[in-house]
Amino acid sequence: MFWYVTAHNLRHGIIRAPRVLVAGVLEFHWAVPVTWYLSIVMLIATRFWDYWQTLL
Repeated sequence: MFWYVTAHNLRHGIIRAPRVLVAGVLEFHWAVPVTWYLSIVMLIATRFWDYWQTLL
C-alpha cells in the first residue's frame, strides 16, 4: 500500500519529483510490489527447501 500511495502522490504532484522519475514510477508501478512478493517467496522456498524435496 505504501508504494501505491507514493505513486498516487507523485501522480498528483503532492510529492515533487522530476518528470522522468514520475513517468517511470507510473509506467512501472507494478515492479516494486512484484519484486517484493518474489523476494518473500524465494526466502520461504530457500528456508524450507529440504522439506520441499521430501514431497517429491
